[in-house]
Amino acid sequence: MHSDNVPMNPVILITGAARRIGAVIAEVFHKQGYTIVIHYNRSAAAANKLCDQLNEQRADSCLLVQSDLNDMSGLTKIADLVRSVGRLDVLVNNASSFYPTPLAHCDDQQWVDPDDYNKDFTDQWRVQALRLAQRIQTLPIPNQAKGVVELYDVTPDWAPIYDKSSIPGYYMAIGTSGNQFKNAPIVSEMMAQLIVACEQGQDHDQDPVIFNLKYSGRPINLGVFSRNRKINPNSTGTVLG
Repeated sequence: MHSDNVPMNPVILITGAARRIGAVIAEVFHKQGYTIVIHYNRSAAAANKLCDQLNEQRADSCLLVQSDLNDMSGLTKIADLVRSVGRLDVLVNNASSFYPTPLAHCDDQQWVDPDDYNKDFTDQWRVQALRLAQRIQTLPIPNQAKGVVELYDVTPDWAPIYDKSSIPGYYMAIGTSGNQFKNAPIVSEMMAQLIVACEQGQDHDQDPVIFNLKYSGRPINLGVFSRNRKINPNSTGTVLG
């Protein structure tokens, strides 16, 4: 297919279309008269075989694009191809990792694969080590950075969600940004009271559960941790809240 000519037929892009379900989707849409854009990552042989078959059935009806969907450059590669084709009528997201995010709020961070991400240390490791050495002068500075690098989740205002969900019987204690381990004992008590209250019929969305701290007696409106809360525009956007 000559990508410099806008195809007359509708165009469909299918991610991960070299094999299995993706390949079947491509074949079905091809029979319906669509021009097929087959995306693949590592299955080059299968992708080329399928594309050749489709082009034999109908000339210039299939294109190939190879890219890693976990890499922004790979996404750019797909976008460039679609732009050169001149139209895109259907997108089937068959192979990529999916993290539901409003399109207007997508950025590089949304493409972090929780099973495959960069675990190298940043300069922050060195900064923190030197800061500690300034406080403890006898502390030796290691020649090699060692430690643990892991992924954690955050909410838009970096405050956790302690709440029920839209699924009956399913509750959430998430978005702690990795700093709530210090509060874990009291959070477990808050969640226990929340769960009991909801299971007994209290509408937490309309009538938030009030939790009283054991020693200070201070009441906490658990509605501030609601999944439906308004995002705090004054949040620092850090673990400091």
